Amino acid sequence: MLTEHLTRADIVKARSGAEHANSKNQGATLSVWTEVIGPIHELSANDSYVCVKIGNKLLCFPPKSQEAEILLRKLTKELRGRKVGLLRTDDRIKPLLVRLIDR
Repeated sequence: MLTEHLTRADIVKARSGAEHANSKNQGATLSVWTEVIGPIHELSANDSYVCVKIGNKLLCFPPKSQEAEILLRKLTKELRGRKVGLLRTDDRIKPLLVRLIDR
């Protein structure tokens, strides 16, 4: 994991956004085929959510979700500060694709 510095307020804000998005069938916090690009600032996990801050966007997913599993597996300490793309797909097995963007 990168760090655990996300504040409770950050997570609550992202979580409420995710719940609002889910109520509209848009996925967790990204619509299908939407990509967020930026440097990885933080990755945090607790019993309720796994959150990642990429650029100025905070994305949170339930801890047992495929998305959370992908984030925890792919986003390592070595990638902190590196520019990545995180793409939401319509594939149930690979709902998120992570790509490293060269500097």
